[in-house]
Amino acid sequence: AEFEAGLSSCVHREFVTSHAAYGYLALAYDLEQVPVAGLSPDAEPSPQRLASIADRINDLGLGAILVEPVLSGSYEQVLAAETGASIYTIHPMDGITQAELDEHGDYFGLMRDNLKSLRAAMECS
Repeated sequence: AEFEAGLSSCVHREFVTSHAAYGYLALAYDLEQVPVAGLSPDAEPSPQRLASIADRINDLGLGAILVEPVLSGSYEQVLAAETGASIYTIHPMDGITQAELDEHGDYFGLMRDNLKSLRAAMECS
């Protein structure tokens, strides 16, 4: 209910991610995930893919890229510089460490922080 309410009134229904890990989230809340790379978090996008994503960010007027804490690679920085987009953190929720849970309070705190990042990225009111 918290995600549904939090994502109900957004300027954008699209969100850019470092890789295609959030399809379930997009499907559940009628959003469109725009992944820079494929399913593998280790995949490096080609220069053509980066140019295509930069065009998409600009065409849609998106102002953010969502990046996993352990994946912030140089290509996100390049995209941000090229498009003027901000970078926000989103946690994939697999492999959560005790330190991350402590930092966010608990699992639900981490999910709420993900919601904050999504809301900022999609300009939700």
